[in-house]
Amino acid sequence: MNAHAEDWALIPSDPAVFEDMVQQYGIEEVRVEEIFALEFLDESKDNTDLHGLIFISPYQEEALPYNFEKLDPLASDIVFTAQVVRNSCATLALLAVLLNANINKGPILNSFLEYTQGFSPIDRGMCLGYHDQIRSIHHAYASNAYQLAEDAMDVSTAETNENYEILVEDNYHYISYIYNNGYIWELDGLKWQPLRLSQCTHDNWIAEVKPIIQERMQDRMDVSMMAITRDDYAAKLKQKNAYEFYLQLSEQAIKKKPAKSTLARRKAEFFKIINEADPQHRDKMRSIWTSLSSQNYVLAETNRDSQSQCYKTKV
Repeated sequence: MNAHAEDWALIPSDPAVFEDMVQQYGIEEVRVEEIFALEFLDESKDNTDLHGLIFISPYQEEALPYNFEKLDPLASDIVFTAQVVRNSCATLALLAVLLNANINKGPILNSFLEYTQGFSPIDRGMCLGYHDQIRSIHHAYASNAYQLAEDAMDVSTAETNENYEILVEDNYHYISYIYNNGYIWELDGLKWQPLRLSQCTHDNWIAEVKPIIQERMQDRMDVSMMAITRDDYAAKLKQKNAYEFYLQLSEQAIKKKPAKSTLARRKAEFFKIINEADPQHRDKMRSIWTSLSSQNYVLAETNRDSQSQCYKTKV
């Protein structure tokens, strides 16, 4: 295998670039925000809205924890990808968060997950390096300036840094932090397996991760951080559209008065939309369905009109 063929181009550590990459993967309801101060991670923010953090700093070799070579049995549920391709760490860090988040991951990442199921971190890293779609999305944001900087690096680094094959001198390295199964985890592709840090709950993991990040920052000016969060606007818009579509479907069913067999076949369709709507509306939506399924169309119309009027008043 030609090592040069594995190299990826450098991309800027710009949250707008990362958010656009998320959209290119076909993922909705996710935002990427730059964090200028740790106060962003306060307790007033819904802890479960934060999918993960990406810490960015000039690369420095670090001593591995004691017994790190032993596999952590609690890491088996984490999707971890080792960095075996040079300059892929930006995409690697983003995927470390997205692949472990409880989100709709879109067709590209779902396909990658399915194909690499059961793979070792190294094998998954190799597959990532040759994944045409993910690599193309990464390269779409590479700039000539970054490529020139890579070409001009000091060759002497190769003699002193064992990670030279997958790093560029003075290149920024990306490390991800996520919550999973009662712990905060550090996902660094150069460490070959996830590092379990601190025990916590999903409800307090932000408070627990802050001192970990603070220790890494240490008042340095050459570091930055991005948060991968739930996009409230996109999520609320999706819930709104689901609710309005449900009212339209209900109105059509009330007018057409379909047979019970037809309603039975459409039950899954109705309940899929109910589950996509705002939780505060779901009980009322189920009551409309109950009236429809029993073919009590008068009551269904009453419930539907009541909900529609209430919704218009709130809007």
